[in-house]
Amino acid sequence: MEQDNAQNGEKKTDIQFFDLLMSLGGDDSEDDWEKLSLSDVLERIRNEKTQDRQWKAINALSKMGKEVVPDLIQALQDADWRIRDAAAMALGEMGAIEAAPALLQMFRECRVDDAYYVRESLAHSLGNLRFVEAIPDLIASLRCEVEDDEVRVAALHALGNFPEAIPDLRQMLQDESWENRWLAAEALADLEATEAIPDLIQALTDQEWIVRKRAAESLRRLRAKEAIPALKQALKDEQEQVRQEAEQALKDMGVCL
Repeated sequence: MEQDNAQNGEKKTDIQFFDLLMSLGGDDSEDDWEKLSLSDVLERIRNEKTQDRQWKAINALSKMGKEVVPDLIQALQDADWRIRDAAAMALGEMGAIEAAPALLQMFRECRVDDAYYVRESLAHSLGNLRFVEAIPDLIASLRCEVEDDEVRVAALHALGNFPEAIPDLRQMLQDESWENRWLAAEALADLEATEAIPDLIQALTDQEWIVRKRAAESLRRLRAKEAIPALKQALKDEQEQVRQEAEQALKDMGVCL
């Protein structure tokens, strides 16, 4: 497979981990990377195929000026998935909104089973750029049964930047896939979607315990006091983790048990 398991199988999580990753592995400093030109950074990506250096490359690219944006957009078509991945992530971190149409087009065209790291970065950047036109494609990614899990999680987090996605996410709480119902419950809490509280209360009776647990967690995060009766009922749930989450939600809302 094209991604070669990214050498050590590590998964990219969030750009805030840059500082940690800079201190781990590799004998070159972050400053060394930032002194390189665009072409030199891309060349290093091709030749040094380790995950810590991939992160250093993305960090260096994201700190370059907007004058490199056209070159990074062109790099989205590179034959090397690592180049495409770094360009996609860097464009989002740079806030290069002018690159959003190209990022979305690539997200649509990139095969589901081809370099999922790239799709993960594309989803992340589309969310960072708050490119509203990407909402239907991100929703479709969540619903795609053969989509990679990391891409679906990235799409979920991206949707957490779009209040416009709330109606779709509320509808997804009724989806046939428990994973989609679970993801939707989290995204609605991320969006502080108080209008979805009735839907989340209903999700406390979902047939899958993991969805019920996530619904209780989301209601806690939303401090949904109108959910107190339903959460009290959830204290009788057959699954211990659901009971624990319901109890914590009630405590956080000041309910004496």
